[in-house]
Amino acid sequence: MKPPNILVKKVGDQDVFVLTDFGISKIKVDGVATTTTMKANTPPYSSEESLRLMKSHWSFDIWAIGCILFEMMTGVTPYESPYLNNIEQNLRSCPLPITFSQELRDLVNLALTRGQDNSPTIGQILKTPIIFNELANIIQSFLPLTE
Repeated sequence: MKPPNILVKKVGDQDVFVLTDFGISKIKVDGVATTTTMKANTPPYSSEESLRLMKSHWSFDIWAIGCILFEMMTGVTPYESPYLNNIEQNLRSCPLPITFSQELRDLVNLALTRGQDNSPTIGQILKTPIIFNELANIIQSFLPLTE
């Protein structure tokens, strides 16, 4: 996942984000997930594990989302700060601006949790206050008004 693969489409008066380029995604055939042996990485949005391992893992996408949000908030990817060989120092040397809500900063920090085994699940990401509240607003907008 990387910024060029995130498109914005106008649907009515709403902007909708569309993810593209699923070249190595898995699909279900007769209820069984297919596998891929391909490895596709864009280093500025790849976790250290994804650069080292020869397989895909869902946690790498969560890391990429964190990198994209980090870049949107700071103007650089986590790897573009002065300490190119130390991701933890990179993240500390380019802190997330306080002009963004604490909830958003917490989401980015959660997504950038190091280590495949420590990575948050998509369920944990969806339960963060900023995502949960936005999803609740979206769902509520589709519910009929009651008196």
